[in-house]
Amino acid sequence: VIGENYSNHETLGKLTIRKTGEVLAGWKTEVGALDPWMTGEAEDGNFVYETRPLAGAEYTITAAEDIYTQDRQTDNYGNRTLWYAKGDVVAVVTTGDGSADIAAFAPARTKATYDFLSVIHDGTIGEVSVTLPLGSYHIEETKPPYGYIGTTESYDVTFACDNELNDVVMATSIAKVDGAASSQSFEIVRSKDANADFTEQQTLKFHNDREKAKVGVYKVDRET
Repeated sequence: VIGENYSNHETLGKLTIRKTGEVLAGWKTEVGALDPWMTGEAEDGNFVYETRPLAGAEYTITAAEDIYTQDRQTDNYGNRTLWYAKGDVVAVVTTGDGSADIAAFAPARTKATYDFLSVIHDGTIGEVSVTLPLGSYHIEETKPPYGYIGTTESYDVTFACDNELNDVVMATSIAKVDGAASSQSFEIVRSKDANADFTEQQTLKFHNDREKAKVGVYKVDRET
């Protein structure tokens, strides 16, 4: 850890994570099924599931490369100062439960003059946003919501900027890794200028299916 203070007026990147999954929404009886209380047989039908946002999913963000301070300062040995080294855990975040809050933090390798990064819950269930220094990051699910199976999906995200805007920008590259990698490239867009469609394209979407249970309902006669 470098024992110097840095005044931070950097351009940052912003990413948003969304978690969805199948939630039990009800029971659908098959058309023409007989009343089990009359027949003593199982009622024919199935549980009905709906895809909904899920709170409580945990994601770990790690540096996919060395993340340098943008002021190009060097340490006593002539090495550029780092916010994060490749492989460092940058943040561990959890999808929101509907409440709104902002938690500020700062990198650990080089001491900042203030907490200039943020974990943001805007009140949307199943989502969380994070602001980060420019660079490349890997995002993966490290703890699923209670009662759900984790996913092997992950993302590699890169933030870049061609000038010192002292602003927040969207990603310039997003690659989804789920067995067959797919990637998208984007122009540099400030977060405040991104429209709804662009923001949706850049949202990191994680999903898992729940195992569907089947049950039978029977009428049991009791001797008196």
